[in-house]
Amino acid sequence: MTKVPEGRYHGGKEKGSGSMTKRQEQAQASRRKIFETAKGLIGEKGYQNVTISQIVQACGMSVGNFYHYFSSKDEVILYVERSLYDQLDQCLDAMEERPLEEKLRYYFREWAKLMVEDYGPNFNRQWIAYHAMDSASTKKAGEKNKIDESAATIQKFLETAIEKGELCPATPTEELARLMVFAEFGALLYFCMTDGKFDLLQWAVDYSGTMKDTLLAPYWKGSESPPAP
Repeated sequence: MTKVPEGRYHGGKEKGSGSMTKRQEQAQASRRKIFETAKGLIGEKGYQNVTISQIVQACGMSVGNFYHYFSSKDEVILYVERSLYDQLDQCLDAMEERPLEEKLRYYFREWAKLMVEDYGPNFNRQWIAYHAMDSASTKKAGEKNKIDESAATIQKFLETAIEKGELCPATPTEELARLMVFAEFGALLYFCMTDGKFDLLQWAVDYSGTMKDTLLAPYWKGSESPPAP
């Protein structure tokens, strides 16, 4: 399995701050073109049925261009993954001060839209397989896997809600966040297993819309006392 080269890229954006030179802008545009082309071909044909030669031919580039930016097809998967989480982070930044119920609805809806409209079952299937086959080789020491990363995001929502008085202080934030994320990725797996026939977007809307009255009900301020641990 391929690790992301240090400093090569991060979520589709060059690392570092400040304005880019024209050469850096061109390099970023070329990398993005390869990424978008590979994503489209893999989504259409499946990972195993797409070759690097097909990717560069569709891009109008050489094989050398591909290897200048990516060491393998596997590395494109990691680029997609980081790009996804960066997009979600940018969306969620604008929701920082919103009520918990609204944050959760927004998070699950935007996540599902990205999974369905931007990536589809073929690419998600490969992403799951890639991490399931050899998780130790896909991340640096100490780096969270993407399920834990998602759980940390939701846990932060819950902790902020406690600070704002929306949830009771005794709310088990870590446990609830993991339950939500296990449901999220279980739904994604089923979306892949049904080749996209399962309506993941509608599931996300329904699931996030019922949390206040189900999973979070015992902990919402003004509700009955929370259950004993």
